[in-house]
Order: sequence, then structure tokens, then C-alpha cells
Amino acid sequence: MDKERLEAFDEIAGGYRQFRPSYPESLFDELARYVSPIEPEGDGPLLALDVGAGTGIATQQLAHVLDRRWRILGVEPGAGMLEQAQAVDDPRIAFVRGQAEHLPVNDGAAALIMAAQAAQWFDRQAFYAEARRALRPHGAIALIQNNRNWQTSEFLSAYEALLESSSPGYSRNYRAFDYRQELEDQGFTRIRVHQAEWIREMTGEAFLGMAHSSSKVAAAVRARGRALVDQAIWDLLATFGRDGTIEIPYVTELFLGEVPATRAQAG
Repeated sequence: MDKERLEAFDEIAGGYRQFRPSYPESLFDELARYVSPIEPEGDGPLLALDVGAGTGIATQQLAHVLDRRWRILGVEPGAGMLEQAQAVDDPRIAFVRGQAEHLPVNDGAAALIMAAQAAQWFDRQAFYAEARRALRPHGAIALIQNNRNWQTSEFLSAYEALLESSSPGYSRNYRAFDYRQELEDQGFTRIRVHQAEWIREMTGEAFLGMAHSSSKVAAAVRARGRALVDQAIWDLLATFGRDGTIEIPYVTELFLGEVPATRAQAG
């Protein structure tokens, strides 16, 4: 991730922790089932990496579903996000500063590498190569996307149009990657894809707070000014909201793969 984007995320770290949604528990249950056959090597714990961990939202959910054999290391490049994450109080979780393209672990050290709402920012070719290097034989990779479902919501479609007209270079399709195909192309096997649709009901104030936890909205604010952006969002909330609340539909996807023993050793 480049310096400018890191600085943008550092500016919104507090709001990110407060306003960003978590992920459907059902998908973390699927992830836990997928890695359940993995056994520790020797007396040490199993190591899971959460890459691009942000403030630790997904890291904590991962710790909740993995059993006591596991330890979780959150890897986060941004100082502001890392500071927020280090407030997490869980003895099985630690956070370090690091890059997806240069993971701070030895060859074959990890049994699971996860990236939740982060892979779109990576140099993914370099990340996949690092994942193969860092994963043990038959270790797992998990990619999670938490996307607002603008196709089923007039409010979200209008909100995306606002961002596209206000945030330089923004497109609502900026996360439209075929992660399943990418994993296959990178030699991962046992590919699995799970999806969950859900609705988050929010107050207008909470939605505005979530909006300002986005680097895309931060770019719109720099381009147009906060007062104009906030007024435009409030106008949409007034048009589409009801009784001071708004329903936000989401589609969350989980992509799972396994690194074969030969690729892990060759990575």
C-alpha cells in the first residue's frame, strides 16, 4: 500500500473502529470448519495471520471461532490502525506492523492466512507468492469481502452515485475481483466460496460516521469540503430513510483455498 493511502487510513482509524461493521458469524464458522483438520506440528500452537488487519474487527472474530490451539497475528501497515488494534485485549492475539507483500513470518510458519476487506489494496501477485511461502503444507488462505448491496437498495445506489461524482477516480465496482479464479490461477486447491446476505439497520448519525471511516469519502471531502458532502448524505438519508434509520443490505463473500505441499515448499 502506498504512502498516501496509508496516511488516508491513519486519518480515519478511530472512526473505522467505531463505525465499521463486523462480518457474518456463519462465514467464520465455515472458515473454522475448513481449517479444523489442521493439526499443530510439535508442541507449538497453530499460527493464523490476519493481513491488513486494520483495527482488529475480523481478527477478533477469527479468534472467537478458532480453538485454543491457535494464536493469531494481525499484520497491519498503518500506524494509526495499528494503534487502535493494539487496544484489543485477548491473550491469543498480537499485532505487528507489516506489509502483505512482505509478511513478517518464516517460511512455512502459518497454518492460515486471512485478509478481510483488505486484499483489494494489495499487490496481489506478490501477496499470493508470500502466502505460499509463509504457509505450511496444506495451509489455508481465506479472503473476505463485505460489500454494500447497492443493486437491491435505491438509497445505496444513490449513495454510490454521489461518491462516483464526488470522490476522484471512484467506481462502485472497484472491488469487483474474481478471487476464486485468482486463487485457482495461483495454484491453490480445495477452493470453496461461501456467501451471506444480511441487513444492517443504522441511524443516520451512525451511517454518516461509517461514511467518514471510508478513504473514498475522505477523498470526496478533500475535493468538495465536508459541509457539502455531509449535506448531500443527509439529503439522501432524508429521502430514503424512515424514522431516523436506514437499512443497509450487504453481501459478504468468503473465498477459501489450500496451498498444496509442493507449492508451499517451492513458494
